[in-house]
Amino acid sequence: MAVAHRLLGLLATVAGGVAPLIAQSAQAARFVPGAPVERVVSSQDTTQSYAIFVPSRYDPHRALPLLCVMDPRGRALIPLRLLQSAAERFGYVIFSSYNTRSDEPGDPNEAAVNAMIADAQRLLTIDTRRIYLVGFSGTARAGWDYAYRLDGHVAGLLGFGAGFPPGWTPPAPAPGELETLVFYGGAGTTDFNYQEVQDLDAYLERRGIRHRVARYEGPHGWPPAWVMSDAVQWMELQAMRRGLAARDSAWIDSLYRTRSASAAAAEAAGDGYAAYLGYREVRADFAGLHDVRADSGRIVSLERTAQVRRTLEHRDEVAERYRADLARLQRFIARTREAAKPEALSRSLKALQITRLKERAAETSDRIAALGAEQSLEQIFVVTAFYEPRAALAGKNPARALALLAIAETIHPGTPFVCASRKEALAAQGRMEEATALRCTSN
Repeated sequence: MAVAHRLLGLLATVAGGVAPLIAQSAQAARFVPGAPVERVVSSQDTTQSYAIFVPSRYDPHRALPLLCVMDPRGRALIPLRLLQSAAERFGYVIFSSYNTRSDEPGDPNEAAVNAMIADAQRLLTIDTRRIYLVGFSGTARAGWDYAYRLDGHVAGLLGFGAGFPPGWTPPAPAPGELETLVFYGGAGTTDFNYQEVQDLDAYLERRGIRHRVARYEGPHGWPPAWVMSDAVQWMELQAMRRGLAARDSAWIDSLYRTRSASAAAAEAAGDGYAAYLGYREVRADFAGLHDVRADSGRIVSLERTAQVRRTLEHRDEVAERYRADLARLQRFIARTREAAKPEALSRSLKALQITRLKERAAETSDRIAALGAEQSLEQIFVVTAFYEPRAALAGKNPARALALLAIAETIHPGTPFVCASRKEALAAQGRMEEATALRCTSN
């Protein structure tokens, strides 16, 4: 039974190498299963458009799950292409919006999600118990709120590079009810929100919400295709666990053997910590679906080893350093907001301990500590390059914006959007000759 009106009602109460895009209306859309349609204009709301992928196995007589994708800059094709292989393999439909945004006034994302969910049901046969919200950064945050408000229809949330919305935590289930939403997330090793996502992992563990948090190389951005594929595979496994998809015992056994063997290989190679994490994930993912007693035994043995104990303790130490760096940044920003005029760049760099962080980030003998320092530098960069200068310019304080941008420039020299913000601030001060002299490359 279609649930468009219920879904719409719940949401509407609040408020490289790309082929040429061909726009068509949702009413007239023609799908070639196995090939993406790069732009469709919504029939629900003609201000909305999205890209669509329908897997080759699509049969209008069989409902398929829906991946409803929200890129924070409306770049619909980027996440769609990262998800396409897994969607084809496991039989998921993808709707990916061109209208979703993060860090903008208002919330354009509800209208985008409304349009995608409504049109998916009009155009295709969708399993309305298996809608999956997919987001990155600010749209990952929004996904949490939407998922709980669409209770009974959102089976899982895929969220990368961010935790909960500010001040929000999942509502507790009613007495006697179980948590039903599952979550797959992650953050790159140099993402400024990396520690936030690790804290989310710990919170979900304490809360008993079934989840997986992936760790992969890279900065703040969508994860690589292998992570997206793993996320869809994990969601398929959880759907079988919950009876939302037919259980395929042979596939479950094969996946279990592969995952357990991977942990065993890490142990054999002498990486006890990676093995420990691998066995923990196997136990969490397959308990109740497969015998995991052997994996549980390896966890107990490994967590007693000096290598694993030291690594766990060191990661805790690095996380505490990051929190101290973040607190220092917050105090610094509070002072700059209250100051009559910006302080000298040298004093700001000293206050933020930029030199020390750069030295620590360059340390080759302690990768965990080096990555922690990079995460701190990235946090300082995004605050001084984007959030605070934007607020200063909106508040008619270009001098403060320039002072903050100078800090960002010492971390990542020549960043195009920093240069563009400097031009804007200089022009706001009437320093037109200097503004004109700046040559900013495109992003």
